[in-house]
Amino acid sequence: MGAGMVLLSNLPLLRTYLRAHRFGTCCRSLGIFTDRSLIRRFCMRVITNVYFEGFVLMLVLLSSVLLALDTPSLDDSSRLANVITICDLIFVACFSLEMCLKVGS
Repeated sequence: MGAGMVLLSNLPLLRTYLRAHRFGTCCRSLGIFTDRSLIRRFCMRVITNVYFEGFVLMLVLLSSVLLALDTPSLDDSSRLANVITICDLIFVACFSLEMCLKVGS
C-alpha cells in the first residue's frame, strides 16, 4: 500500500480533526471545559488516581457477585433480595459518578 492510499484511507479522520480545530473544540471536554478548567483538572486528578481505579474494579467485582446471587427463584420479600436491591442502587450511583467524571475529563 502506497503513501497515497494511507492518506486517502484516513481522510474522514483528517476531516474530523480539521473541523475540531477550526471550531476550537479539539481541546475541550463536552465542548465546554478547557484544559485549564478547574472542573476538568479535578476530574482528571480523580480518574487517574490508583485508588479510584481499584475502587471501581472492586465495585465491578461486587456487582458481578451480586448479579450471580440474584436468581429468578429468589423470593422478592427475602432479606437477600432487599440487600441486592439496595446494593444495585448504590452501584448505579457509583457507576454514574464514574461516568460523569470520565466524560468531564
